[in-house]
Amino acid sequence: MSERQGLRTESTHFTLDGAPFRILGGSIHYFRVPRAYWKDRLLKLKACGLNTLTT
Repeated sequence: MSERQGLRTESTHFTLDGAPFRILGGSIHYFRVPRAYWKDRLLKLKACGLNTLTT
């Protein structure tokens, strides 16, 4: 097993553990969403193909 490199910046792109990585992000205002719905909202963002979240 190779050593994990983590997220890195190259001159024109990001890599994650050595493979090209495209950041697809979304945003959620968690303080406006009741806590009981947080898991549902995060799963919906993931289902849309997002891999990064800002709050």
